[in-house]
Amino acid sequence: RLWDADRYDGTNPPDTVTGALFGLSEFTSANFFSDDTMAPRAFVNPELPLPALDRLVPGPIEVYPPTGSRRQYLTKTGDGVPVTHMVAEGLFSRVTPPFVTRHVLDDLVFGDYAAHLLPRAIGYASALIDYFFRGRLEIAPPDRHVYGLTGFQEGNAGAFTRLRFKVRNVSGLGSDPTLPEDVPAGQAGELRAVVRYRTAAGVNLLVRPEADLSAPVVAASAPQTVTLTRDFTELNFDFSNSPIPTNAADIFLTVVYRGPLGLEQDAVAVGGKDLFEPDSIPIVNATDYDCFNGSLAHVSDFTHFPPFDPFLPFDSSNPQPRDVNADGQQDLFGPDDELDGIFTKALSFFAAPTPSESRFDFALPQRTSAQYIRYSVLQDEPFYTVAWRIGRVVDRGNTLTPTFPNLVMSIPFAANINRLILLPDGNVAHQFRTSFTYRGVTATDIVLFLAKPGRFTQCLGASFNASPNLIRIDGTLAAP
Repeated sequence: RLWDADRYDGTNPPDTVTGALFGLSEFTSANFFSDDTMAPRAFVNPELPLPALDRLVPGPIEVYPPTGSRRQYLTKTGDGVPVTHMVAEGLFSRVTPPFVTRHVLDDLVFGDYAAHLLPRAIGYASALIDYFFRGRLEIAPPDRHVYGLTGFQEGNAGAFTRLRFKVRNVSGLGSDPTLPEDVPAGQAGELRAVVRYRTAAGVNLLVRPEADLSAPVVAASAPQTVTLTRDFTELNFDFSNSPIPTNAADIFLTVVYRGPLGLEQDAVAVGGKDLFEPDSIPIVNATDYDCFNGSLAHVSDFTHFPPFDPFLPFDSSNPQPRDVNADGQQDLFGPDDELDGIFTKALSFFAAPTPSESRFDFALPQRTSAQYIRYSVLQDEPFYTVAWRIGRVVDRGNTLTPTFPNLVMSIPFAANINRLILLPDGNVAHQFRTSFTYRGVTATDIVLFLAKPGRFTQCLGASFNASPNLIRIDGTLAAP
């Protein structure tokens, strides 16, 4: 149907309005000449062939560049699409007998033909590709939200060896999705995931996200045998032989199925998803510092800020160091210890923050101040949430050591971006998030667990270069 839609009957030549309804051969045959199809006249019943010389009108007289001579052109104003230079009179057209072809097709004629045919040929070529690859798959995030999960390595040298996501068959018969093409019952095909990404040779993109990116690199998973249905199926793809580096940019995920589909035994179906770039977010216990009235205090230095004793008699002339405004009340808090298990999870922006012992990305038994964890994820939402549940938080900045059990924290995040984008003017731009360094840790984003987060914003700028540098600690990563 791409080349012959069986619509042209000789009386309805395709024009600029109806042309899209006809096949490519119908459109071409009804509207244009070739060297051996210049019919002198159109028949009446049926009205074939078209185009015909007797349906043309005198057109422009123009100089033909190769010879410098002036030529009379004939113009087609009806019977299909209009063509100014439909045909040219030959050099001897006025002296040759009627049974000899008197007209020619020259560069000006072919230029007008091309103006109609090239855009249509491109469109039909695209449709032809769509026909042979008309199978369609849809990708969705897994139940855990993150597609890829891996531990962080210094220098951003880690890699994703597995991706997990959901796939379903959404193929339609032709262009009509209401006529589905399903995988026959009891049959299966081969499914493979392919990730296209770019790198920056010798450059850590967490440190220099603006670095020039390479040509696309492709990583392919091991194939697996599946029976795809109209319902999503969660699958785990093995990239062990072609790992995807965490130091990657411009990531696009494609899934390819080959096998039975509809009436074909060796059909191809594809689906794609534009993923955001790897996020390697440090999650920091920053309670070794507190802020009061815009002043940063190193509260884990017990020499200068010993724990506040609520039973010590108040002396306005010699208040406790944590009573900054000398009113008998504790003003500085922390450091806090996180104990009895910490479970961290990246979640959809709209999901309830419910990390637990059975639902986590990264877990560790405990963490104290000036320590951080870090792991890398791949996900597909422009904004998402990082949450963690702490079994017990103990404030060591008070002699009573106040304790807070089962504390759940959650922070919204903007996804990491480092990709090439096509601008409206046709130019390509490099879009990326700028990185920063916080207490020795370079990142595009960071999570700070603070004793008093509301007022710490006044001191946030001053805390970037506070000492000591943060220390990364290890934990347990969930199954990839």
